[in-house]
Amino acid sequence: MLNIHRFTRQKAGFDMIELHAASCYLINQLMSLYNNKRQDEYGGSTENRARFSVEIKIDYRGKW
Repeated sequence: MLNIHRFTRQKAGFDMIELHAASCYLINQLMSLYNNKRQDEYGGSTENRARFSVEIKIDYRGKW
């Protein structure tokens, strides 16, 4: 999926992306203490709840 985004970005001539993490989208729900009741590495502590967005950032940086 990230390769498709990279191709689209390059074709359109963009030099940056925006990672939207508000308004009840998946990243926002995972970051929320209220919504995220997971018991795995993506739930619980603030560090764990932020893990998904950090992983996305790292993955995009590696492919940018």
